Amino acid sequence: MNHQIKSYGFVVVQFGCILFLLATGRVWPDAWGPRLALVVGGALGLYAVGVMRLGRFNVRPDVRPDAELRVSGPYRRVRHPMYTSVLLTTLALVWGDFSLVRLGVWALLALDLILKVRYEEHLLSEQFEAYAAYRRRTKRLIPWVY
Repeated sequence: MNHQIKSYGFVVVQFGCILFLLATGRVWPDAWGPRLALVVGGALGLYAVGVMRLGRFNVRPDVRPDAELRVSGPYRRVRHPMYTSVLLTTLALVWGDFSLVRLGVWALLALDLILKVRYEEHLLSEQFEAYAAYRRRTKRLIPWVY
């Protein structure tokens, strides 16, 4: 499959799922559990963007030619904290206004992001010799778990 079609395909599914979840339920849940998950997920995302530096990241899984491998901040514990943030905040949206359809859309989003991570890691491995060692010492999305 064409590289650009694959990259844009991941992004279209990702943003389609996020928009669906935002459009079909409460953005600020009533219960404290989902609220806490939303705040923690949002804070993690902001922290990851700050470490990556605004304007230096890409929503597509493509690796910029001038990219630098980040291994500090949240990247010490997980290789893809921005994806972790997206999964946590959207799970909070589903938890706060639950339906099986919304859960199914979240599962589709999770699958899309897992496939996107695998593809992105392939590209990162090609660009950074140090990526193999980084992969061995950190988890993909959930610290100490996955």
